[in-house]
Amino acid sequence: MGEHEKSKLLNNRFLRISIFIVVLSYLILGTYWLYVTSLYTPMLIINFPTFSKLLKETWWIITYYSSELGLSAGIVLRWIAGILALYCAAVFLKEGEKALNRIRSKAGA
Repeated sequence: MGEHEKSKLLNNRFLRISIFIVVLSYLILGTYWLYVTSLYTPMLIINFPTFSKLLKETWWIITYYSSELGLSAGIVLRWIAGILALYCAAVFLKEGEKALNRIRSKAGA
């Protein structure tokens, strides 16, 4: 692909809007999972005595809580990444190819 075709593709308004919509839907899905996690994680912590009685072995408790709470931390990080991706997509939607160098410099820092 030549430099002219690449520039034409990156400045295509339809492509920029499509990227923005995809990133926005990713953030919406991440927000949904953040909401579900915000309901589930406190319940998990509050009911620790119940789960510790059910799971007799210490290593089962450690495995269970590390997997469930690790998942919650991952969902929070994915939501933060979705916000940053939406910001980059909005900048790219507004400025087109000119924004790529600015986005690259911020993402690489």
